[in-house]
Amino acid sequence: MITGAAYRAAEAIRSDPTLAASIVQRFTPAFLSTVAAASTQLLKFAAELAPVCSAVLGQLTEVAERLEPVLSESRAAEYEKYLIEIGYDPAQARFLGNLAITLGGPLSKDVTECRRSFGGAMREIAQANGALAISCRAALLLPELHQWGKVWIENGLREARHPLSYDEFHALVEQATGKGCAACKFTRRQ
Repeated sequence: MITGAAYRAAEAIRSDPTLAASIVQRFTPAFLSTVAAASTQLLKFAAELAPVCSAVLGQLTEVAERLEPVLSESRAAEYEKYLIEIGYDPAQARFLGNLAITLGGPLSKDVTECRRSFGGAMREIAQANGALAISCRAALLLPELHQWGKVWIENGLREARHPLSYDEFHALVEQATGKGCAACKFTRRQ
């Protein structure tokens, strides 16, 4: 259905025969030929694109069919309820709750491994005697800071009400690593 300015223009053309005739005169045979060629090319393109769109729509239908049972039941009811309370849409909360359950296992293993490495490196730094030992142990801590360690450092500094930021802490660890890094590598080889 035509609405707005297009509707008013169509009404004006229908009501004034001279206006309609002058518009038709502007459509020269060359113009009409160009429009016909363009529409033929457009139809050919649509025909070539139809199988691709059909295949993609088929795949999307399969994904939707697999998602429907997953999203139809809550696998994390309490978490879903919490997400709704803090402002998430119920559908988003259901998706995020189910995603947390799905990814929780593999991520928890990763977090546990990182937590152990991080804790071990922090304990070794605290027990280190001398600049070389601190440098070697800081080198072990540095990779952990790029994983989950960042969150733990940020939380620890905030809870301790320490003015040091995560970036400043990271810079200190890098600085400690830089002082004796070459010596650490040498002593590890021996």
